[in-house]
Amino acid sequence: MGKEGFQPKNITTLPLRRSFFLFSRKNDHQHKDYITCLAYNHVEKLLYTGSADRTVKAWKVSETQCVDSFLAHKGHVNAIVINQQDGCVFTCSSDGTVKIWRRVYGESSHMLTTTLKFLSSPVNALALSSSPNTCFLYSGSSDGLINFWEKERMSGRFNNRGFLQGHKFAVLCLVAIREILLSGSEDTTIRIWRREESYFHSCLVVIDRHQGPVRCLAAASETENVQTGLLVYSVSSGQTLKVWRVKFPTEKNSQNSEVNNEQLTENMGFEISPVLSPSWVKKKLQGNHF
Repeated sequence: MGKEGFQPKNITTLPLRRSFFLFSRKNDHQHKDYITCLAYNHVEKLLYTGSADRTVKAWKVSETQCVDSFLAHKGHVNAIVINQQDGCVFTCSSDGTVKIWRRVYGESSHMLTTTLKFLSSPVNALALSSSPNTCFLYSGSSDGLINFWEKERMSGRFNNRGFLQGHKFAVLCLVAIREILLSGSEDTTIRIWRREESYFHSCLVVIDRHQGPVRCLAAASETENVQTGLLVYSVSSGQTLKVWRVKFPTEKNSQNSEVNNEQLTENMGFEISPVLSPSWVKKKLQGNHF
């Protein structure tokens, strides 16, 4: 029994196990390797799963069935994001590619529409910043760079607008909230960026309180105005979960050189004596981070 009487209940498992005598049979709908990522299309009610077996599967959860399965990449599928406005599926992989997929009209199958750019290192994370007027796609890769693309209004084509540089090692996770982007890295830091005019991104805050690679991020605005501040949740492989209240500088105090990370961030988290592995540090300093 959970706290305050709440009790989780398993509704279904995908794919379904039909009979005890069929357990040993090979299930065509089951991933052949571990599942690496999930994304949900709220409009179509489809759950997408990506796997180390290089495939992406689309599940109709209400009907507990797999409606499509396709070979997406030549390497592990590391992340999936969905554009809730048009249903486009974005995937990235350790093969260095970012791909865009679209459902065939009137069918359950998916077709590849675009391979954005063949990158020189594995792509680990994706984030989509979408509004009625703009749509930006961000990808984080093992070379520490964050590439970003903008969707053209008329053609729907994504054009590369540059990259963000600042992390020393691999970018492992990304979160986008309107014009704010958060990135977590193997260099143990979290960077918070703001998209300005002419595709320029300013780095507002660098949080360096973790003692291991930052693997997962989540964020939410405390008010309707995301420009005032965020609650940021971060998890590292140093056995640490932290919660941050980030206050962004106003136009007045942004010109004050005394405003720093200590003033802009407040740690509200919980820590379990994390220790940074000396062998991990040695490996990264030698440049073996791809």
